[in-house]
Amino acid sequence: MTLAMKSTMASVALLLGACDLVTHGHFSAETGPLTAGEIAQLTDGMEATVSAEIVSCIVEGATLRAAAVGDPEQLDAAGVELLPVEQWASLDTSGRRLILTQVVINQAIPSCTIDRAKN
Repeated sequence: MTLAMKSTMASVALLLGACDLVTHGHFSAETGPLTAGEIAQLTDGMEATVSAEIVSCIVEGATLRAAAVGDPEQLDAAGVELLPVEQWASLDTSGRRLILTQVVINQAIPSCTIDRAKN
């Protein structure tokens, strides 16, 4: 499987997970950095399309990125790559946590799939 295919599949799995989350899941409205549970809500089920090793890498990378950016309510949206700066202020707490979770996962996907493809 090519690198582009792996990246596409991981992104599709993330999108499908987000759609399921919006219709059936409950996203935390806590304060503080994103939780492992919030990240898991969007990564559970990804193993149906990518290897468990890649999913583990994505979760680890997203968790590190989430800790680095901190509380979604306190961050400067302009300082986070891929974050929709114009819409950030209009989101409620839950929406900010959901979007930030998607962003940190999307940021982790390339390094996890590219590194695996080189091996």
